[in-house]
Amino acid sequence: MKCKHLIFILLIWPLIFSCTAFKPEFSRVDTVLDNSSGSTQAGYIDNETLWWNIFDSPEISKLMDRAFDNNFNIKAAYYRIKQAQASYRKTYSGYYPSADLSLERSYNKQKQKNFDAVTTDKWSLGLNVSYEADIWGKISAQAESAALQVDINRYNLKGSALVLSTDIAKTWVDIIANKIKLNTYREQLQLNQDIYSILEERYYSSMANLIDLYQQESVIANIRSKIDDTISEIKQLRQSLNVLTGTHPGAKISVDTEKMPEIKPVPKGGLPASVLRNRPDLKASWLKVKSAAWNVSSAKAARLPSLRLTGSYNYSAEKLADIFDNWALNLAGSLIAPIIDGGSRKAEVARSKAALQEAVMNYKQDALNAVKEAETALLNENKYIKRMKNTEKRLSIAEKSLKEAERRYYSGISDYSTVLNQRLNIIELKSTLTDLKSARIKSRIDLYKAAGGRIPELNEILKEVKHGRTAEK
Repeated sequence: MKCKHLIFILLIWPLIFSCTAFKPEFSRVDTVLDNSSGSTQAGYIDNETLWWNIFDSPEISKLMDRAFDNNFNIKAAYYRIKQAQASYRKTYSGYYPSADLSLERSYNKQKQKNFDAVTTDKWSLGLNVSYEADIWGKISAQAESAALQVDINRYNLKGSALVLSTDIAKTWVDIIANKIKLNTYREQLQLNQDIYSILEERYYSSMANLIDLYQQESVIANIRSKIDDTISEIKQLRQSLNVLTGTHPGAKISVDTEKMPEIKPVPKGGLPASVLRNRPDLKASWLKVKSAAWNVSSAKAARLPSLRLTGSYNYSAEKLADIFDNWALNLAGSLIAPIIDGGSRKAEVARSKAALQEAVMNYKQDALNAVKEAETALLNENKYIKRMKNTEKRLSIAEKSLKEAERRYYSGISDYSTVLNQRLNIIELKSTLTDLKSARIKSRIDLYKAAGGRIPELNEILKEVKHGRTAEK
């Protein structure tokens, strides 16, 4: 008997150690980033400090801290990490044997004709152990893929946090812009009310006609309408900012900044590829390629024979007190090879290979989108700078024209409509200039989003992830 066991071990042991586990062969994936270059000045995109430090504003820093602590989308992303970690631990458990302990009691009573009833009362206790040897690397491939999913979800969380920070910054800038416009409209309202009083005096002195008064009343009504619209817009933006920071839309939120923040001049040229590679979504996209490659290895290994080792140790007796007196030990090893499965395993290999190619194509597309977003942000900022200069020039000309129109009107050379048109033009130009300044800053925000600007460790959320169970073996 011992000789048979020895022969079995001698036959099976070389088979186990001669097996080669399937591992993916990672090759370089060429993307548009490999052919991109930029002449951005060193230090322009600073990934050593938080990206919104470009505004040098304690106010926006407080808003960011509040959002990272309370935003529910960030917390949901954190729990997706926890799910991925649990899935990894579940997959990694395949490296270890499984053991089940069972306790059973059976009672049987049988009666036959001309015989007394026979009663059987039996207790049984059993320990069953099973183990699958990972000779082809199927379990390790599944574990590697699951571990990569943890890192993918980490980068997804960082990507969500980056998008959240840019949304907050844009909303903050929009509130400031509307506050500036509101102040402009109120100044214009006061000025036009004073002008109305002057026109009224001139009318009673027969130096102005009734049409001039009506026209001025129309201007005042128009400005009041703009004030109401702007106040409503500010309220809506504050509600949006509250939601982004994880608080009730109607809660009070402080935005006291009155001036548009100053930013550095736009960089010349594009962003270098090394900067774009910092984007969390690109890192996650590349890890998806690696995870898909490990899935191919797992599918290939599933087509080959599997080695299972099982053992059981059972006790049985009619009385529970005597259960350890009767026992049976069983050890078995089995080599199970798939023969006919209707092509299921082969199809799974083909599917996983196609999924890998899909992940590669998605990664290339994500890289292409990253370059496009960066280039678009740079183009937009340059466009808004040119439009700002043009609008400032037009505003300067309009102010000079207004002075000349007023001089001609008070001299009786021209009517009031010329003055009125110039005043309305100045109001619109000032509003347009504020919008352009806001749009330019938001383009810079888009540039930092495209470059994967640095964000904090998300306070307690990412700290808990960092110090919790990770995907490391």
